Amino acid sequence: KQWYQRRVRGVIPAVLFTVICSTKAIDGDFKANICFVGNFDNTALQFYVIGPLILFYVVGMTFLGLGMVSMCSVRHELQNNGKKTDKLETLMIRIGMFSVLYSIPATILIACFLYERFQRTKWEDGYVSYCLSERPGACEAKDYSGDFEADTTLLTFNLIKYLMMLVTGLSTGFWVLLSFKTVSNWVKLLKCRSKTSETAV
Repeated sequence: KQWYQRRVRGVIPAVLFTVICSTKAIDGDFKANICFVGNFDNTALQFYVIGPLILFYVVGMTFLGLGMVSMCSVRHELQNNGKKTDKLETLMIRIGMFSVLYSIPATILIACFLYERFQRTKWEDGYVSYCLSERPGACEAKDYSGDFEADTTLLTFNLIKYLMMLVTGLSTGFWVLLSFKTVSNWVKLLKCRSKTSETAV
């Protein structure tokens, strides 16, 4: 069963990546200097970024809710049978904290992408108007050093979007790295390597 789940988790991103590469939808984010999808194409942003994010978010939250309901029923049965539920309650608290740490940034990130999707035309039209009216040679020279500001919230929007990208990954990293099982496995690995080095000497 775990092997099947790993295959599914690996195949879906691989198929999405293959489709994105085959349609040449990868472009550059000149603000963060990274490769991304949908920086200049609203269609790519809509179908390759926003669509999968919303789909995976809804599916993940659905499974999370079903899992929490199931764990609550198991906890209720254990309490009725007079058994301890300390470990189960600790696990439920950890899952609840992780779901909050993940769902809030993910929701904000999806909102940012939706805002970008519907405001990009306004930003582009504003820059073109600025080029034609204030600095006629700026568009041809691709000079972005002026005082142009497409939207008063543009800088704040970009900072929030990049921050939410990082926070989503950090919450997942904290779940994995700060787990007792992960720490104990690292300790065992380091002990084994130290013993191996001493034996070799």
